[in-house]
Amino acid sequence: MAQQTIDIIRQAEQQADQIEKDAITESDRLIQAAKDQSKTLLEHSNSEAINKAQAILEAAKRQGDQIIADQLQQAEEEIAVLSKTAAVKQQEAVKLIISELY
Repeated sequence: MAQQTIDIIRQAEQQADQIEKDAITESDRLIQAAKDQSKTLLEHSNSEAINKAQAILEAAKRQGDQIIADQLQQAEEEIAVLSKTAAVKQQEAVKLIISELY
């Protein structure tokens, strides 16, 4: 009877050891899975953030290009007006000089 009790205790200890080992293995597996998942989520988040940043940069570039084009157009219009004004002033100056000479 004493031997049977000892055997039952040993068996219970072995089962407890196995349960502990299984729990450690499962815990390690769950931790690794969580790390893998967090790494995947982080990479996805980084990729998404990069894509959003690129989209913002592209939009800003397009907007900047449009502003430059608008300013260039305005400058060309001002140059045309100034050129016409200069031509008129030049003709007036020529007329004035001719009138002073005669």
